[in-house]
Amino acid sequence: IGFVLLLTIFWLAVDSVGYFWVMLIPNFLLLVLTCIFLIGYFSINDEKERLNKNYEPISIIVPGYNAGKTLKRCLESIKNAYYPSKKEIIYVDDGSTDNSVLIAKEAGVKVIEMGKNQGKAKALNTGINAAKNGIIACIDSDTYLEKNALIKAVEKFNNKDVGAVAVLIKVEKPDSLIKKFQDLEYAIGFGLYALIGKYFNIIFVTPGPVSYTHLRA
Repeated sequence: IGFVLLLTIFWLAVDSVGYFWVMLIPNFLLLVLTCIFLIGYFSINDEKERLNKNYEPISIIVPGYNAGKTLKRCLESIKNAYYPSKKEIIYVDDGSTDNSVLIAKEAGVKVIEMGKNQGKAKALNTGINAAKNGIIACIDSDTYLEKNALIKAVEKFNNKDVGAVAVLIKVEKPDSLIKKFQDLEYAIGFGLYALIGKYFNIIFVTPGPVSYTHLRA
């Protein structure tokens, strides 16, 4: 009965739209499903390969001054970012007068209080000097990491000639004209120029919001 039903449906479809479309659509759907399964297969294998590698621990420095509005989400994004080794998260408070220190302590990260405002460069150097690990990530307190941001950046250090890694930075929800222009500026400055520089061996300045370095012995 099932075979007869399928045969009837096939005959009606051919009679309605033609043999070409009856054969094309199922094959197209099959091709799409095959592509989806292949993407899933390679993604799973890539994840397994990452888990089997030995990754150095990383120290993540977050300098902040009156960063209460964005700090909690920033630290949560760092803690939730995938990394198959230890993460040391250090918040360096640059003399904040708001609740930044309290937020950082509640997040369970290491906190260094500088007492008075001395500038971002001093805060970063203070954090780097206190870091325990050879791989250092510097992240602004109003910047949020994507899930695989750490692992993708650190993998670049497999090349022994790489001493620092710059990343693409995007504006979250550019819903105003100014934000859209800023997003375009980031795409050109951190994306296009970096790619062009790569082919001409131009040294690129690592961006302030997010950058990575390897303190090789």
